[in-house]
Amino acid sequence: QADDFNVYDGLDGTGSLFWPLDSSGNPLYDGFSGDIELKTLAGDVRFTGGNSHSTFAKVGHGGYETGGDHSGDITIDAAANLILNADIDLHGTAPGDAGSGNQTYAQVGHGGFYSDGEQSGNIDITVGGGITGDAGDSNSFAMIGHGGISSHGTSTAQWGSTNPIFRYGTNRGYRPGTRTGNIEVDAFGDIVFTGGNTDGGDSFVMIGHGGRSIAANPDPTGQYGDGHNGGIIVRTSDGKIRMQGGQNNQQFAMIGHGGFESFGNHGGIGDDLAVGSDPNARDANNQLDSDIVVEAATGVEMIATGTSNSGNWGSSQGGSRNFAQIGHGGWRSSFREVADMDGTNFYAKLQPYGSNFGGQADDSGLHPLMPAVDNPDGNYMGTVLATVRGFTGDISVKTTQAGGDILFIGPNEADGTLDHGGREAYVQLGHGGYRSHGSGVGDITVTSAGGITFQALQGTADSSGTSHDAFAHLGHGGFRSGGNHEGDINVVSEDSILFQASDSTNGANEGFVQLGHGGFDDDDDQGEATAALLKSGDNDIGNTGNIEVTVNNGDLEFLAGRDVWTFAQLGHGGGSTRDSHSGEISVDVSGGIRFVAGTDPGDTNPGANNVTHAMLGHGGIDSDGDHHGNIMVRAGSFAAGPEAGRGIVFRAGDHDQNFAQLGHGGDSSRTFGSAGAEVGLFGDIDVESDGDILFVAGTFNQQIWQNNDGRNYVQLGHGGYDVDVTQDGSHSIGNGVGHNGSIRVVANDGGIYFLGGDTQRAFEPSVGTGAGRFHYAQLGHGGYEARGDHWGSIEVRAGIAADGTVSVVNPNADIMLASGGDGGDRWGDQNSYAMIGMGGRTAQGNLGRAGDTISVMAGRDINLIANTGGPNNFVHLGNGGFDSRGDHQADIQVFAER
Repeated sequence: QADDFNVYDGLDGTGSLFWPLDSSGNPLYDGFSGDIELKTLAGDVRFTGGNSHSTFAKVGHGGYETGGDHSGDITIDAAANLILNADIDLHGTAPGDAGSGNQTYAQVGHGGFYSDGEQSGNIDITVGGGITGDAGDSNSFAMIGHGGISSHGTSTAQWGSTNPIFRYGTNRGYRPGTRTGNIEVDAFGDIVFTGGNTDGGDSFVMIGHGGRSIAANPDPTGQYGDGHNGGIIVRTSDGKIRMQGGQNNQQFAMIGHGGFESFGNHGGIGDDLAVGSDPNARDANNQLDSDIVVEAATGVEMIATGTSNSGNWGSSQGGSRNFAQIGHGGWRSSFREVADMDGTNFYAKLQPYGSNFGGQADDSGLHPLMPAVDNPDGNYMGTVLATVRGFTGDISVKTTQAGGDILFIGPNEADGTLDHGGREAYVQLGHGGYRSHGSGVGDITVTSAGGITFQALQGTADSSGTSHDAFAHLGHGGFRSGGNHEGDINVVSEDSILFQASDSTNGANEGFVQLGHGGFDDDDDQGEATAALLKSGDNDIGNTGNIEVTVNNGDLEFLAGRDVWTFAQLGHGGGSTRDSHSGEISVDVSGGIRFVAGTDPGDTNPGANNVTHAMLGHGGIDSDGDHHGNIMVRAGSFAAGPEAGRGIVFRAGDHDQNFAQLGHGGDSSRTFGSAGAEVGLFGDIDVESDGDILFVAGTFNQQIWQNNDGRNYVQLGHGGYDVDVTQDGSHSIGNGVGHNGSIRVVANDGGIYFLGGDTQRAFEPSVGTGAGRFHYAQLGHGGYEARGDHWGSIEVRAGIAADGTVSVVNPNADIMLASGGDGGDRWGDQNSYAMIGMGGRTAQGNLGRAGDTISVMAGRDINLIANTGGPNNFVHLGNGGFDSRGDHQADIQVFAER
């Protein structure tokens, strides 16, 4: 404990800040400086925390309540292993007394426990073996980086029964400060970090600056900027990298800057845009280039975990928050409004005991130096209010040896990591996280020598509490982390790619999976982000960046879950993530492609299980915006499994709004157009596979009489259910504005099938019980009630080669359109149509333009089958549809080769 903090805060509730000098007469936050070098010629380098409370082992300036502006480079060169061990009690690696070791840590970096300040210096670690990091009991950590644990809370105490109660900062030396410096970690063997044991929560493991409640200096003109920053490189030449959450609550694992309520605009670009950039150069915000590079030989594993604690938060919320992330941000780690932290008391007035004592003071609230974007009660005592910008830096994750998988796995019952529940136990590769507001900026590159799996929470927990918000995401954004995210995403996998959303009988709402920027409720025009960003109104700036996905030797699967908002999407946007999203999408897969919306045939997962779409494109459900960008999809065929022989399969689900779509838009995702200023979704769509192309609509799974619509449609094209070219649905027919772009769909050696919702159909019957309506199947722009002057040419070819010859592999390739069956809807019209063309049911507008063509060619038959079971279940080849008023045009060419 340094002499800087042998006093309480020194805030008397009247506006006085710290005493300017410490007890030695030096500036209060002068800190410690000097480079540190540690080298072994043989053996390990081991840092082991003690078996009692508040014990630690570290290399770096700081310690326990030893704040200050510490600086200096740190270099470790170990011949064998580097071991950071704070897990030393009865459940740890060195048994002792159960429950001991709280506030114990092992660290390479400046700072520590309640050791705040502006801290800087590069960290360079090279080891000939592996690296392990283990957190332990409550408030313990194992960390490579500057920071540690602090607190922005306040407490009360009383010295003697006759003296008044006084209020002081929980961390009596609390002071926001930016941590900065480049981090490079190179190992030969495995790098494995685990976030804590069962005895207590609030622990973590981390490679990066920040930690728990480590707020940055809110002043962007400060010496290191207003967010923790510096490049991060983590590499092992012959092993794996594994970061796993702990076994109690709020025990995270992270590679990146930020952490848990560690506020700041983390990251930076340095002079990244310059040729021959200097890694120690700072940008206009005084921040270093903050790219993240993670490279391993045999695998990269980021594992979120559930909790061993059977207690719930509130009446029905299971605990955890044991997230795992590569990227800047974390759990609520951007600047925010004070009400988001303390909705009633805001800032406290601190009252030190001693000669400055001025009377009773018990004004509860947050520490008056905690940075926020506002000062509602006037008690903030900092000099600068914070501004939310976001997180910056490119991210690259790579494996190099054959079979080296990249795994981002949420809590899983089968793996033994779910336990009593996993609420907010997300996994993410990208900036943002859980309610970490601001724009994520930077390219993301993922290269796997094996396969890639992103899997959200799975299984039944031991306790009854819900496990909501445990998503899996490759991209910037996350859960209500509103911003305008940008950056290209390039994913290359040698083996198969799987994205699987949450499925839990306890309830795992918002457990989505996504490859793209956005997430759930992730725009900056609604929710908590609006208040944090201090926005005066909406804007039309969305997420942007090209997306390229390549699978060299395997399949691509996106599987929605069985809980509310457990969607699966490849593209920007997501669930209720508005604003205009853009970027080219290119998908090239040697095997098959499968997108399946939420399906629960036996109704075995209690709850609504709705809004679980499966989509390839920008938009989503209720994700309004002027989305655009070309889409190119290439597939071979599935070699085995339920879709063997097929190339591209999209299946809708069996609860409300469980649609499947290839194209921009979604369900109720209208554009931002207005009457007289309409806007359409646009971009060419080019789809080609070797095997069959199959789109099957679902039906509503009605276990009791409900009369729900369902809206379990499938579509290849821009638009969707009620996706108009205006926000209010108004449209002047004939103004030439609509969803547009050419569409090319080719199954070289297979058939093409677009099938409306029908559980009684012999060929590919739909899921569900047959109830509901609007279970249409469409190849073209538009959709049900999707009004606008949609246009573009359509080419559909099954079993016909590029030179026009019939396939020799499958000369019996057909094209089939089949409308839906009787949905039993009590209100009449079913509207489960099937069509090739622009428009749809009640999609009014002048559809098509002069010069547009609709060309349909099959190696054998073309079948258009209108089911007699339900009204308005038409089948149609051409622009228009039932009650789609307007002047339609396009040349139509139909060839059936039998």
